[in-house]
Amino acid sequence: MKKKLILLSMGVALNTTLNAFDYQISSGEQILGAVEEITDFTIFENKCVNYVYHKDLLNNGKVTVRNVNEVPPGTFDPLIKISKGQGFIVNATGNCTVSTTEPDIIYKGFTYKTVTSPITKYVWLDRNLGASKVCEQEQNTVPSPLEYENSQKDCFGDYYQWGRGADGHQIVSSATTSSLLRYTTTSSSFVLTDNSNTYYDWANNDTDGKNRVTLLNKIDGTYICPVGFRVPTMSELMKEAEDMTNFINVLKFPLNGYKSYNTANKVYYKGDSGGVWSQTPDNTNLKYGTSLVYDEYSGSQRNGDLRATGRGIRCIKSYGNK
Repeated sequence: MKKKLILLSMGVALNTTLNAFDYQISSGEQILGAVEEITDFTIFENKCVNYVYHKDLLNNGKVTVRNVNEVPPGTFDPLIKISKGQGFIVNATGNCTVSTTEPDIIYKGFTYKTVTSPITKYVWLDRNLGASKVCEQEQNTVPSPLEYENSQKDCFGDYYQWGRGADGHQIVSSATTSSLLRYTTTSSSFVLTDNSNTYYDWANNDTDGKNRVTLLNKIDGTYICPVGFRVPTMSELMKEAEDMTNFINVLKFPLNGYKSYNTANKVYYKGDSGGVWSQTPDNTNLKYGTSLVYDEYSGSQRNGDLRATGRGIRCIKSYGNK
């Protein structure tokens, strides 16, 4: 086995839809970079790979090896894990493709994967929060909105009021209340509002919504989105929706309708149109939230929306400045 300096080489072909990654292996020795943490080395078995090794330059050049289909010459400690972003070397005979997946994201009883947009390169959860499956059909492939709803209802997910955490109110059949809450109060009841609440908000404080924006930005898994993810901005949603084919066919945003702010457990326009919240307050009226609403025929638009309305949420992976 040759001694060589390991540089992080992203000589990997990446699948840009669901979270599968393909390593294109060439005969000989090849430096690669781990797109995700690797602990299961069975992905290299029955392939062209002989063995995999890593040289730790921060530990006096210590070499650790994982035997796959061949035992290399010499004695080495076993390679147990390759961390995300870490360089490693593959010794191979012949050419082959090795596919791996990043770990599932298990959050509040649901198992999600990720999907990377080929348009923006943003990384999203593969479905709306609370959805038990990814959407499998587009509206234009079925005879009617009702048939779309019946076949795709499990991909619609939950219906959140703007800025509220995952406290149970988002379940489509949740209990309801007419009592407004403080924005920090948790309650499993969906707040119904009427004209006595001028701005149709579920909260009786945080009028400009700034405190709730802070909560929607949390990436520690304690509010709405899983660790490392947050609620997207309006700008991020609009960039994706510039290409509706990508938005519907690749990112699989559903035609989930919206839950009424003043009628118990009433969801309108399921199968006809969809909508998801952004974290961005309305520029012209900070007492509103903003959502992206869309359908397969007329496209999408930014919507200044009543905060007590129930809409879907699709979490985006946090990448720094928004």
